[in-house]
Amino acid sequence: PLLALAVFTALYAVATAAFVPVGLVMMLAGGFLFGPLIGTFATVAGSTAGAIMAYLAARFAAGDYIRDRLTTGRLRNLVEGFERAPFGYLLTLRLLPLSPFGLVNVAAGCARAPFRAYVAATAVGAVPYSLIYSYLGDGLGEAFLTSRTPTAAILLTPDSAWPLAALAGISLLTARFIRRERPGGIA
Repeated sequence: PLLALAVFTALYAVATAAFVPVGLVMMLAGGFLFGPLIGTFATVAGSTAGAIMAYLAARFAAGDYIRDRLTTGRLRNLVEGFERAPFGYLLTLRLLPLSPFGLVNVAAGCARAPFRAYVAATAVGAVPYSLIYSYLGDGLGEAFLTSRTPTAAILLTPDSAWPLAALAGISLLTARFIRRERPGGIA
């Protein structure tokens, strides 16, 4: 079991670093295979490790030319957000439901966001979604173990309904925070 957990976490890290869009599937699989809490731990560790790899690659591979293009182009607001309040800005981007995880990693690296703030915001921001999807994956696992045929009705069971309600709540709170924080939104 420990080897399986380590391999799962490493696969998630490599997939994240390589921009393979399997985060949702991996979070569901983490809950399905290891239960909601251990699955959450594995997915947070894997996504954070992969995000660090992508950040470091972008930070050290992107030269001054790319950084200058970011600071003078249409993405200037993004760079300014990283400079103004790196932890809060990154955490908000991590909590946005449709925020492109991989692109945030690269943008933060190119913008040279402070490493400690980046890692902390990435890890903290990964917890809510990892926990929610791990609980959903665990609910699917329970359905398979009890030999029930999974249908859309599984989304109405408490094992699935509570995580989905939490996901909706995070989405609404983040959207409200963004509107209150800045009239034009994040970027």
